[in-house]
Amino acid sequence: MATTAAQPPKRSDWLRDATSMLVSAACHFTILIVLGLIAVSGSRGLQGSKITLDLTKKGEPVPSAVIDSTPLDAGSAIESKSAAADAANASKSEPLLAPNEADLMGVGTSTNKLDIEAPDVGSVSSTSAVFGGSAAASGILGKSVGGGGKGHGGGNGDGSSSKAATEFFGIGGYGQVFVYVVDCSGSMNDNDKFDRARYELLKSIEQLGKDQQYFVIFYNHTMYPMESEKPLFANQDNLAKTTEWVNRCEPMGGTNPLPAMRLALSMKPDAIYFLTDGQFDLSVMQELKNRNRTSPKLHTHMVPIHTICFYDRSAEGMMKMIARNSGGEYRYVD
Repeated sequence: MATTAAQPPKRSDWLRDATSMLVSAACHFTILIVLGLIAVSGSRGLQGSKITLDLTKKGEPVPSAVIDSTPLDAGSAIESKSAAADAANASKSEPLLAPNEADLMGVGTSTNKLDIEAPDVGSVSSTSAVFGGSAAASGILGKSVGGGGKGHGGGNGDGSSSKAATEFFGIGGYGQVFVYVVDCSGSMNDNDKFDRARYELLKSIEQLGKDQQYFVIFYNHTMYPMESEKPLFANQDNLAKTTEWVNRCEPMGGTNPLPAMRLALSMKPDAIYFLTDGQFDLSVMQELKNRNRTSPKLHTHMVPIHTICFYDRSAEGMMKMIARNSGGEYRYVD
């Protein structure tokens, strides 16, 4: 039997196989380029590039890749944030809280705010149980130990003078009219506090000149004004009557200085002395700030309020603020 010789492959089959190999190689090469570009764009902070592939016509051996370096659209950028970063940004956007004014008060109980008008001062103290007749005498019984001022232009009475008209617990007062607002709550009975306050009060009044004026308001949960409708001149007769009245006062009750301070401001004095030995409501500080201000329309000027914390610092924050808001001076005394 005759053997048949192997026929060489036809030319068309060879070309078809070669073309398939080239196309496969081109596809793999293109994929490698794409992967490389993605890796490069990722290392540049997510700024990729657009890739345009121009596949050659059949028969061309190598396809070409055209790279467009135009940045990607913003919508195609990938953004990721960690939960910790979100929490940090949220905390930065929150406004800082202002200090709570209640922190000025320290720890204590609040008293009720009394909304009353100035009473008939001649009838309040005389009928009150806070005044008795057995208190020990204080002061110098009306005998003046200073003063002699010459009105607003004199060295003792002018608010612009370098010499104080009087002092109360070491705080100098300047002007012609002074109002003393003094705590007579039950806690003032402790450690003879009220006896000391009463002595310093009368000593301060007795330093005034006879042409200067004064007014005294004791307070606990209510107020006990002096038996007069207006400030008195510091003459010997008035000083003797005031000494007798002050010595009859007996501490008792709670603490609410607001009615007394309202009355004191209504008298438009040159200075107010305000003494307490304990806590009171925060609203007192705010109302004094609102009421005690300079107003050309109302013809009012700010009155310096000199504040004294007596043996107890629980109201020190408020007392300092009251003095600061009014241009007064604060002092702690024990």
